[in-house]
Amino acid sequence: MSDFALGFDAPDDPANRAQQVRDADRQQAVNDLAAVMATKHGQRALRRILEDCGVFRTSFSGDPLHTAFKEGKRDIGLRLIDAAATADRVGLFAILAQGEL
Repeated sequence: MSDFALGFDAPDDPANRAQQVRDADRQQAVNDLAAVMATKHGQRALRRILEDCGVFRTSFSGDPLHTAFKEGKRDIGLRLIDAAATADRVGLFAILAQGEL
């Protein structure tokens, strides 16, 4: 019985290779962010970016377009928090504990 009959991907399957590349890219991004968070300079930069994104502020304003714009910034900040938690959860908590964002 071949591997295909069992539902396994062949090692040289283009879809399998593409997934491996995506996984490697994701892991590289996590490693890069962990390296940034390992320095005081990187922690300060990340904190400033999160402040600019307004992740802990309301996005609502009287203008729906302005609200949508602010919500877009906030979404980027939330994605960055998620990535930072994956890279270095303890480091992220230290950044967040430094005061109000």
